Amino acid sequence: MAVTHQWKSSPYSLPMMIPAASNTLFTVGFTLFVVAFLVLAVLIVRFTLKRGAIARQAWLAEREALTDKPEGPEP
Repeated sequence: MAVTHQWKSSPYSLPMMIPAASNTLFTVGFTLFVVAFLVLAVLIVRFTLKRGAIARQAWLAEREALTDKPEGPEP
């Protein structure tokens, strides 16, 4: 008794699309999505750390400027 499958086309897909092609398309598309997500995540982390370093440098420069003032009354 041989089992044969009759693939019915979905109303949401092209009639020529077969399951193997749709699996391959999903694999490629999902891989591109994951790569794009990882690249954006790395860029966001780098941007956040860089902005933090800039803010820290400004804060340290401000503190240093405050400590360099001579003590005593101003003339």
